Amino acid sequence: MPLLNLFARGRGVEILLENIPNGLSSAEKLLMFEELTYVGMNYVFDTGHVNIGAGVEHEFELMKERIRSTYVHDNNGKDDLVLSFAGYGLYAWMNNATWRLLHAFEAARLTVGDLDGGGLDELIADFPGYGLWVFRNNTTWNFLHSLSVTTMTTVDLDNNGKADLVASFATYGIYIFSNNTSWTFLHPYAAKVIAAGRLDPGTQADLVIDFGATYGIYTYRNSAAWVPLHYLTSTGLTVADYDGDGRDEVAIGFGASGVWRYSAIAASPWTYVNAAPVTALVSGRIH
Repeated sequence: MPLLNLFARGRGVEILLENIPNGLSSAEKLLMFEELTYVGMNYVFDTGHVNIGAGVEHEFELMKERIRSTYVHDNNGKDDLVLSFAGYGLYAWMNNATWRLLHAFEAARLTVGDLDGGGLDELIADFPGYGLWVFRNNTTWNFLHSLSVTTMTTVDLDNNGKADLVASFATYGIYIFSNNTSWTFLHPYAAKVIAAGRLDPGTQADLVIDFGATYGIYTYRNSAAWVPLHYLTSTGLTVADYDGDGRDEVAIGFGASGVWRYSAIAASPWTYVNAAPVTALVSGRIH
């Protein structure tokens, strides 16, 4: 770091450290770094990062003597709703208050995830005829892939703080856009549904993939092994920790066979939920 500082200052540039809500660069960790190294570096104060960390007042008080630049965005604790309107394009309902046009084209599929680990979710949109695009850090559209997808989701598969995009392409199978850099092949068959969660005691997230009526449902455990889950395809599938045991379960609708719940760690993995057929299901905290 001292060599980098010398190189930068010799060219009239100053290297700044930015507060990020993780184990290395919160305001407290930046101060600890200075106390241990004495490198004398100054800071970028990111308002959005403190809003998902300890809060503006707390972190500003710790950093204020060394703030030399700011990055202002909200991350105000309110989720934003993104909708694709037929004939009108892609809009975001921001901060539960205002509409913002994101793109003139309507999207066939949408998902979000923090691909670069910067604290803001990126929006991934599938524009029919134009492929996959990513709206980065609430500012810029970047091209991601020329093909459209059958389904997609985001999850941090390698625990590095960056979400990975798991995407299914109709005739090419499933690929992962890893660490915001490159595509990696996962499976030759396209998926009907892809979901993610932590199903077992392993340290990495697991994928739950419905390959349709021909192959049924499989899990991809800890980025290492394919495990069959059920020979039937689903009418709806979602993943969440329903019993509060710290591990996720899979809720699956099997049409006329009703709704069932699967646990990878229970002595009896399958639990009957309801006899009625479902057309869709989703999980969340609504009370």
